[in-house]
Amino acid sequence: MRRYILYIAVAIAIPSIVFGSMVYERWAVGRRDRHVRATLATARQLDGIDIESAIARLTLEDGAPTLLFTGATRADLEPCGCFTGQSGGVARRGAAIERLREAGIDPVLVDLGGWFSDGDALDRLKVSTYLSALGSMGYTSAMPSASDTQAGGALLADLLRENGLHDPSVTAQFVTAGSSTVAILGATRSGRAIEDTVEQLQATVGDANAKADITVLLSSLAPSDESFIARTVRGIDLLIGSARSESETVGATLLVGATPLGAMLDFAQWRPDDGWATGSITMTEEMPDHPDQAALVAAFYQQVEDDPTTHGATKRLFASEPLENDPNNGYVGNAACQACHADEYSQWSLTAHAVAYETLVRKRRHFYAECVSCHVTGFGYESGFRIGDETRKPMAGVGCESCHGPGREHVSNPRPDTIRRETTDAACRQCHTPEHHPGFELVADHLRKTVDHSRAISDVRELIAERSQLPGKVEVELFVMSMCPWGTKAEESLIPILREFPEQVDFRLHFIATEVGEGVDTLSSLHGLAELEDIRQVVIAEHQPEALYDYLLCRAKDYQGSWEACAREVGIDTAKIARIARSEEAKALFRQNIQRTKAAGASASPTLFVDGRKVELGLVSQGAATGVCAP
Repeated sequence: MRRYILYIAVAIAIPSIVFGSMVYERWAVGRRDRHVRATLATARQLDGIDIESAIARLTLEDGAPTLLFTGATRADLEPCGCFTGQSGGVARRGAAIERLREAGIDPVLVDLGGWFSDGDALDRLKVSTYLSALGSMGYTSAMPSASDTQAGGALLADLLRENGLHDPSVTAQFVTAGSSTVAILGATRSGRAIEDTVEQLQATVGDANAKADITVLLSSLAPSDESFIARTVRGIDLLIGSARSESETVGATLLVGATPLGAMLDFAQWRPDDGWATGSITMTEEMPDHPDQAALVAAFYQQVEDDPTTHGATKRLFASEPLENDPNNGYVGNAACQACHADEYSQWSLTAHAVAYETLVRKRRHFYAECVSCHVTGFGYESGFRIGDETRKPMAGVGCESCHGPGREHVSNPRPDTIRRETTDAACRQCHTPEHHPGFELVADHLRKTVDHSRAISDVRELIAERSQLPGKVEVELFVMSMCPWGTKAEESLIPILREFPEQVDFRLHFIATEVGEGVDTLSSLHGLAELEDIRQVVIAEHQPEALYDYLLCRAKDYQGSWEACAREVGIDTAKIARIARSEEAKALFRQNIQRTKAAGASASPTLFVDGRKVELGLVSQGAATGVCAP
């Protein structure tokens, strides 16, 4: 009797332990994801105001002179796009400036340089486009830093002149702002001692004070030098620094800094009774693009795509690591790792690292070297990824060798010292920088768990939840035959999950069929012409997309029954759908639909792709019995 009781206790305990551990794991993952999202959201908060709030603030005093300024932009034309909520970009900036002018604010626009990075072909093209954008927005002054002058040479002088941009470090500029005359001067280090700069400024500022109501100094000097100037040179009302992070008042001079990388549009307005009012204008996704600057940016990327001389690596990751510097070593691609590390490869294939390159392809930035370096493996190395080289496609994505080092030596001699077993946070931060991933250092330990090869994704919900933290929508594609029981079972499992992420997911339903001639009757599937239901579902997705999920769930319960009954139940116009399903429009829509099926190589129903990569059926049906319908 005791033995039977023990058996029963064990039989109850084991499932309870297993189930309990699964519940705890899901709770722990959810808790971690909430912490990560909250921490990153806080890190991404901007210390600025939106354009309408700025207008309300800047129109408080009619005729007050207003300056808008940018600096240390690195000639960035748009935010990198590595996360949502980013601010900046010349097209949004152009829209913000136009909105201010529409509100009756006519600002003076100045830029403090810091455009060039290394002066290569891509850098020169980017700076040329950026200065054209400044000219089109109506900037009056653009002061090159000393490094800009060195990298740009004669080209830079020509670009400034062509775009109507005055260099205030050469001669003072006098402009009208509101009811005042503003003198704009410039100070940049060019090998001179700060005392020499001060001596020159004392004379220049004196002349400016005699002609202008307000004197503004643009500076690319160190903040300590700027403070020295403010203490020494009288008559400077506002000093704007490109390297200054903190504002301060020295005597009668206010010292402020420009937000780096053009992430915000900074302003300063002089009010005789109150002094300077300053702030920053955010330019997030809600800000529309100005068509003129958007056209310049589009033309830039087209030039980059067409010009192979701009496709070289701007930097090499892990350049100081011994494995990368071993002349006998090289990159071999993920397939070579998969042979011995199948489980680890399977786990990696579902991570965001695996689809990093696809995120660039979707944005048409997969030829832009500054982005490519962190989205592929071995960019800049002889055996690594190369833009436009189809033979290097195995290096697309952040693969095994991105973190563990080139694997040629390890494949031929799999010793522990021929590969990097552990990856440090410092290595991760070569790509996960404050610019591209603000707050990463605060959640690095949590994020590293998402790439822990010992931890497998438990279901498609967890996969979508993790991917939804990336910029853009998660692309979910389900390939089915509408009369396939396994396909309808997948729809029943998947749709409730998709409804949890209404704003984060782009869902597309594709069908497995062939076309062998002309007309609807030649569109064939495994289950024959009865699978005209395929075409009906394509039409519903096009004409009544809001009812598609409910319709699919209804049909899944009785996929061989009356389609009209389900359609009426969920509010679909049956006469309209029936008419369109027999039309030329329906044939065209269905041909387009199955073209994607062919391109994806999907031949079995169901097949699930997330962000362009096939996902195992076990994740589709959440552990339910699985099968497929295949020709």
